[in-house]
Amino acid sequence: MKLDLIIDTVEHAVDMKTGLETLAGVSETVRSIVEAALTDSVSQRTLSTNKVRNKMMESFEGSYGIVFEIQIEDQDLKLKMDQIGNQAMGEVINYFISEGLYRELPELTPKAKIALNNMSEETQEKLLTRLRRSPLEKAHSVSSTFGYDVKLRRHVNEFKRREIVKLDRQGKTNLTPTMNSNSLFIRACITRLNINTGNGRLLLDGETDTVAFGFIARYKEVKFASKTVFSENLNHNNGTTSDKWEYIDIKATTLRLKSGHIIKYLITGFE
Repeated sequence: MKLDLIIDTVEHAVDMKTGLETLAGVSETVRSIVEAALTDSVSQRTLSTNKVRNKMMESFEGSYGIVFEIQIEDQDLKLKMDQIGNQAMGEVINYFISEGLYRELPELTPKAKIALNNMSEETQEKLLTRLRRSPLEKAHSVSSTFGYDVKLRRHVNEFKRREIVKLDRQGKTNLTPTMNSNSLFIRACITRLNINTGNGRLLLDGETDTVAFGFIARYKEVKFASKTVFSENLNHNNGTTSDKWEYIDIKATTLRLKSGHIIKYLITGFE
C-alpha cells in the first residue's frame, strides 16, 4: 500500500525538527493502525521484529512531502491485507485517526466495516490510547506550530491519489481534553455506533452537529439491555426521516477542551 504525506507550505519547505516529527508521527500512526487491523494486537513501540513496517520511498516536487509504502513481512498477514484491500484499509486508517481526534466518523464500506469488526474491543481501545499518547501528537507538530495542513493520500494507481485524512491545527488541541465529572442530563439520538467498543456519535435534540460519545464503563461490562437501547435507537433513526427520529434521555459526564467545548459524552445512565 503506497501513500503520500504532504505538508501544504507556500515555500515548499518546512522547519526540519517539526517536519521530521510530523513524518515520524504519521508513519507510526499508519503502521500501528494497519498492524492492529491485521493482527488484532497493539505493539507499544516500533522494533526490527515488527511484521508491519513503513518503507520511505521518493520525495516529490510541489509541496513538501514524502512517499512511503506499508510493507508486511509475514505471508499470512499479506494474504489478510489482500483480502481487506487498500481502499478498505485506507478507510480504517481514516476511522481511527478521526476517532482518535474525536472527529465526525466516516461512513465505512462493507469491507471496511468487516475489518473494523474483526478487531476486538481491547485492541481498538489500546490502539486509540496509543495513538493519542504519542503518534498523533507528533503528527500535528507542523500544523500546531506553523498552521500548515498535513494530508495523507493513498495511491490508487500510477497517477491518481485519494486523500485519506487531513490534519490541521485544531487536531492537537483535541488530544488534551479534560474530564468534567459533573453529570449532565441530555436528550439525544444515536447516529453512529461501534458495536465492539460502544463508541459512536450522538446528536443533541435541536442541534445540527454530532458529538462523540462512549460509556464510562468498559463496553463489555455494560448490560445487554442498555446496549440494546442504543442500537435500536440507531436502527430506528436510520430507517426514517429526521422529523420522526426518536431521542433518548441520557445521563453523562464530559470531556472538554480548555474553551469549555464538549468533544465527548461519557454515558453513565439513561431513562
